[in-house]
Amino acid sequence: MTLALRWYLGGLAITTLIGALVGLRLGPNARPGVWLACVLTVVMQGPLGWWLVRSIGRPEFMVTWVIGMLARISLLGLMAFVVLPLLGWPLEPGLLAAAGLLVAMLIVESVVALRAGPSVEAK
Repeated sequence: MTLALRWYLGGLAITTLIGALVGLRLGPNARPGVWLACVLTVVMQGPLGWWLVRSIGRPEFMVTWVIGMLARISLLGLMAFVVLPLLGWPLEPGLLAAAGLLVAMLIVESVVALRAGPSVEAK
């Protein structure tokens, strides 16, 4: 396991833990949506973010970035229009948690990319 991957996984774990702890502080109606957001964002952002970090400095970087952004936006749309309404959970806590976690995980991704430099895979 490379140092960059350890940084990335550690950042994702800390971000997800903070999201879960915030969910504990909310009311019982809001908790399930926040915890679902924690699970869905880490499951999606984990592989997508690492794929993007590995593609920095390579020809496929822009394609990777576009696919990742479309997937993240699709996640928010699916949560807003399908998942949360079907479960009968309030939209605001789940969507705000998902958007906040995605932004926080993008910051983790950026920090790891800056520390690792281009072509993490080559190191």
